[in-house]
Amino acid sequence: MPGATGFSSVRNQFREAAVATLLALVALLLLVSCAAVGNLLLARSAARQRELAVRLAIGASRGRPVRQLLIEGLLLAIAGAAAGLALAVWSANLLVRGVSDRGAAGHASRSRSTGAW
Repeated sequence: MPGATGFSSVRNQFREAAVATLLALVALLLLVSCAAVGNLLLARSAARQRELAVRLAIGASRGRPVRQLLIEGLLLAIAGAAAGLALAVWSANLLVRGVSDRGAAGHASRSRSTGAW
């Protein structure tokens, strides 16, 4: 029984080196996207510098603008995390369907029945 011994055709198709390379590329992509989002937040706060100066000049406490910026950043982070989670679930399902034996067998049987490859 292949399942009892831990045999996996996926493990044979994609060796550890390929998986490690893919993981490194995903980590690099995550690092670049985090840097881009950080730069966007920095540019936005620099553009709002005059607005914050006016708020402080008319008597707002220092904590109020800081709290506003933190809440805005938190809302952006939550929205980004939700979008990333949805994309991760979708892509994981797509990956599993693409490399599963059942999916490959379904394609092979379909091509035999229609005569088209």
